[in-house]
Amino acid sequence: MFKFFKDAFCDNGTPSSSRILTAVSTITVLVGFIHVCFHNHQLPDGGASAGAATLATAAYAANRATTAWQNRNQPNPPSKDDDAIAAAADVPVVVKKS
Repeated sequence: MFKFFKDAFCDNGTPSSSRILTAVSTITVLVGFIHVCFHNHQLPDGGASAGAATLATAAYAANRATTAWQNRNQPNPPSKDDDAIAAAADVPVVVKKS
């Protein structure tokens, strides 16, 4: 069980503070919604739900955007698909006319 949570809060083996902050803010939002539901006997409106969703995912989204922005100038490593496309390009194509 501990290994599952350790892996869930790591990003490729390195600790991820954004995932921990996202988990904490998600739990906080859920507790807030439960509190509102019990005291008002109705669900919060759409604006509150959208704001809560933004709060809960902001840390993780900011981390992912930063990572994507930092990696945009690095070349992509060649993949197996690139090799297959290059091999297929070397195959001669014969078209028969009837």
